[in-house]
Amino acid sequence: MVSTVQQIALSALYNYGDDIPKKLLDYILTIPAEHLIPKLELMLEESLSDQCDEKGTGLYPLHALLLLGELKSEKSLPLILKIFGQPESYLEYWFDDYLSENLWQVITQTAINNLDDLLTFIKIPINYLYARWAVLNGVSNMLFIHPEKHQEINKWYERLLDYLYNKSKDNEFNSAVLIELKNIKPSSELIEQTKKFFTKKKIDKFMVGNWNDYYKNLNNNDNKVSLPKSIADVYASHY
Repeated sequence: MVSTVQQIALSALYNYGDDIPKKLLDYILTIPAEHLIPKLELMLEESLSDQCDEKGTGLYPLHALLLLGELKSEKSLPLILKIFGQPESYLEYWFDDYLSENLWQVITQTAINNLDDLLTFIKIPINYLYARWAVLNGVSNMLFIHPEKHQEINKWYERLLDYLYNKSKDNEFNSAVLIELKNIKPSSELIEQTKKFFTKKKIDKFMVGNWNDYYKNLNNNDNKVSLPKSIADVYASHY
């Protein structure tokens, strides 16, 4: 159970956008996780029927997602993926550029032990492209924190590529996956799998170029995996 003061602080999330004070975020994170996580999950559920921002003028679903990531709430992953699986209109309304630029870190922070759930999400073709790409970013960036997961993540991508090669007709998303491989130092097996996508023309040449260009870029070691930012730094990069 949260105190009256703590509830007032949580209610303030409904009123702030990316100008949210760092002191407020820091205070909210002092609330015991067993009390805070259900409150944040409730906010996400509420947002599913609130695209008119009836609660206030703030970006409370965004705050809730980033806070759940900061708490490394693995048990919240099903709800997080439910949010990521919402229609484009919902995702653009509440998250805008945060979806493609920052929300990968929520996946990195909450899904390290649930890669199968992420693969299931990725395979759903009606999920919004940039939500699926955020999940890809999240998996790749796990390597920065958990380098011991390199083989497991390579195997995850092998399974994904096998599925896409046999089932996917979405060349744009196929290409997004190939682009993301640059960030994980792909195994020789993975590289062989990628070549088949070019041979069968299951890629968008505007995104990845031809095989020779792609292969050259794949091996230039200019990977972009990174650590999650603090919530305050996430907002500072937009405000």
